[in-house]
Amino acid sequence: MTHAPTWPAAPPPFSSGGRHVVHRTAPGIVGEMIEAWLSFDDRLRAGRGLDAQAYERLRRALRACAEEWAGADAIPRVGANALVDVFPATEANAALYAGEEADRIMGAAYELHDLVGACVALRDPERGGSRAGGEVGA
Repeated sequence: MTHAPTWPAAPPPFSSGGRHVVHRTAPGIVGEMIEAWLSFDDRLRAGRGLDAQAYERLRRALRACAEEWAGADAIPRVGANALVDVFPATEANAALYAGEEADRIMGAAYELHDLVGACVALRDPERGGSRAGGEVGA
């Protein structure tokens, strides 16, 4: 006899609604980055287009993470969980749009990809800097 799976009535408070689970109450810059990402992504998925304020908030949050994590050997797992979605989700959302709006969203996806790269850039042990990733101060 096969039983249908039982699903909770509603997603837990830390769920991003079926996407990767992220902790909505993460502290500090990680929490800000996650909230900025979810706000940006939710607006795109809802068909409201590229929100300039949400986009700028996410860019600032990613730069802050990149700066704070520049000398770290590891980053918080909850932060990495959000980072892995940024490019593929933004690229997929661009497919919901046409023409110039789709082009703007893809441009944003590539810029965000560079900022995510800066967040996880490896340090150059000989120079103390990073070896890969986007420019943090732009």
